[in-house]
Amino acid sequence: MPASCITMKPEPDELELAIRARGGDAEALAELTERLRLSLFALAYAELGAMMPDTGGQYVYLREAYGPLGGFISARALRCRKNLGSCG
Repeated sequence: MPASCITMKPEPDELELAIRARGGDAEALAELTERLRLSLFALAYAELGAMMPDTGGQYVYLREAYGPLGGFISARALRCRKNLGSCG
């Protein structure tokens, strides 16, 4: 592992601890809620893809919404996230 990469396991929050402690119905409800949220997110991206069929994905959407500077900043942030995420 490179010395520049520091990995820390985040502390679980109160909701996660409650779900772990109770299990059963709460865990199923949390999973169902997350699947619903991700489905809505996927539908939003599908709608954006139909409206703007250019290649580039998220960069294109943010460039159209916030202009060239917004697109540039989002592309740089994505590159930083990918580079830092590959450290682990």
